[in-house]
Amino acid sequence: MTLYTLLLIAAAVITLALAIWAIKLWREVFQNQAKIREYKKQHRDFLISSIRLISAAVVNEQVNLSEACIRLRFLLENIDENILKHADFSVIDTMYLATKDMPTHDERHSLRPNKLNALDKERVELETQYRQEIIQAAKKLLVYSF
Repeated sequence: MTLYTLLLIAAAVITLALAIWAIKLWREVFQNQAKIREYKKQHRDFLISSIRLISAAVVNEQVNLSEACIRLRFLLENIDENILKHADFSVIDTMYLATKDMPTHDERHSLRPNKLNALDKERVELETQYRQEIIQAAKKLLVYSF
């Protein structure tokens, strides 16, 4: 065998090994893409389920309306930001924007009672003002096709 033949055989073996390795890597890429698609679907299903759960709690008056709007806004935003621009659901964003800077949890406990009462009064007034619109939005979210 000549040197040329040996080099040609070596090149063919190396090419075959690289081709097998490339096929293996492509198979892993496709499997990873399938896993990512499945994860995204599960995540989206979880978001939709959470939206429907909170919406049902709003309709059944089992949750504070401002808290529900804060939670719904983040969930809806993660599915599609444009949903919040829809006329049926814009009240959720409106309520969120009106209450987002109000203190929660430990921040609330550090406030003086008169300041806390003023903020609570403002929040209750907002909830009263937007109550029917929020409930209507929640009813529509229960049947919305995401």
